[in-house]
Amino acid sequence: MIFFIFFYGSYLIFPLLLAGIILIAKGRSAAWLLVILSGLIIWLRFVEPNMITIEEHAIQQGFEGRYALISDPHLGLYKGEDFLERVVAIVNEQNVDALFIAGDLLYKPDVTSLEELFSPLEKSTVPVYVIVGNHDAGVPGDDLRTELTEVFEKNSATLLNNEVVQLDMNTKIVGLGSLWKDDADVSLLNSVSDEENIIVLAHNPDVVATYPNSFADITLSGHTHGGQIRIPYLYKSRIPTEGDFDKGLYVVKGNKVFITTGVGEVGLPMRLNNPPVIDIITLY
Repeated sequence: MIFFIFFYGSYLIFPLLLAGIILIAKGRSAAWLLVILSGLIIWLRFVEPNMITIEEHAIQQGFEGRYALISDPHLGLYKGEDFLERVVAIVNEQNVDALFIAGDLLYKPDVTSLEELFSPLEKSTVPVYVIVGNHDAGVPGDDLRTELTEVFEKNSATLLNNEVVQLDMNTKIVGLGSLWKDDADVSLLNSVSDEENIIVLAHNPDVVATYPNSFADITLSGHTHGGQIRIPYLYKSRIPTEGDFDKGLYVVKGNKVFITTGVGEVGLPMRLNNPPVIDIITLY
């Protein structure tokens, strides 16, 4: 309930901003504080979370591919199909081979509208591969994996839940389940050949520390949100990982893992110094 109150109550900041402007016009200089505070909240709540940025990354890997990566859309309470449609439209312009969505698809959704929420994926001009995250698996909230499986059986996007699929002639994708649900079957890495190119989709980058002796060429993850509200020196305490992860490229036990800061929000519907991002990853 508190999230609904904050979500709708936050619109009251606009009359507060107007009141501050009126007071300044009447010579009340102290009202500048109200205007500045209102402007900051409007940026945090209404402007930055609705931006969509693109970041390009070139990663030496020994094989070629160009992929779009997003994570943590958290469709439902704060964001809907209109936002996902904007993401898909931008990805369609990037000349990529595939779109990867690295989990935490939902956040307090209306479960009767899941098909509609993901309908924009039908407009993708490239293959779309999706995994679940902890929020989708009920940590916290409701476990909606069954409902998501049913939705993606009707959708052109491919939901991978501890599955291996062929991306192209030389590359396979391993899509892992939720680590926090103890459902990430890393033994799948033993089922692929060292001669194949292996891309792992894993929502939580902590899973890389549990890989068997065989390893992935690269793991693509989300989960961290980059702290979401990225206040220097403070944001890292808000990142829910055991490893010292934030965003970008890491190497863990010889495994490369790339972490995106995502496109959605949980808790407060706010972002700071950390707008929603589509990461374009060029492997070479």
